Amino acid sequence: KLLKRPYNTTYYAVKKARADPLAMSLLEELLKKSTEEGREEKKGVAQATTLINPRVLMLAWEFPPYCVGGMGKVCYELVKALSRLGINLTLLVPYETNVKLSGVRIIPLHVTRVLSSYRPTQFPSHEIYHDVFKAVEEYAKKALEVVRGLDFDVIHAHDWLTFKAALELKHCYHKPLVVHLHSTELDRGGGLGVNPLVYEIEQQSMLRAERVIA
Repeated sequence: KLLKRPYNTTYYAVKKARADPLAMSLLEELLKKSTEEGREEKKGVAQATTLINPRVLMLAWEFPPYCVGGMGKVCYELVKALSRLGINLTLLVPYETNVKLSGVRIIPLHVTRVLSSYRPTQFPSHEIYHDVFKAVEEYAKKALEVVRGLDFDVIHAHDWLTFKAALELKHCYHKPLVVHLHSTELDRGGGLGVNPLVYEIEQQSMLRAERVIA
């Protein structure tokens, strides 16, 4: 704004600023402040990494061997990566899994209705919602029961299917919430409308979360 017009590269902006003592003074101050803030930020990150090993409670809806799309695969790779970093991680999944990961505690919630959503054949969307809403309620109820004996610092939840459980856990235990969206109801609706219940869960979760991962 000071230079009266936008410049598409820093080089030309600095070249122009050199002819203006006030602009040069402001630029030097800005660069100095930016460098100092960068040093402080790096120092803080290093201290946090050294001093804190967060205990993460992760809520997943899909996980091998049952995967419909990419969410289960992302969860699997993310859990593996966090485990390699030494993160203390407990994973809640709706069903039994044959996956074993070093340093990761996987707890199946035995949600009775969820497996019908993983049949190999295609079926109408109204049937999916009918089954899945019941399963989401059951997942949340069982998650609250299981978590009573666990210690955790952060809740990390994947997609609206686990957000209801995550919000209830956040309310009960006052822990920071990370919501991880693999898609939204607006994406899935494709411009043809949205399910208002799903939309509300996503909206409330994003508003109340400490961090949102898209």
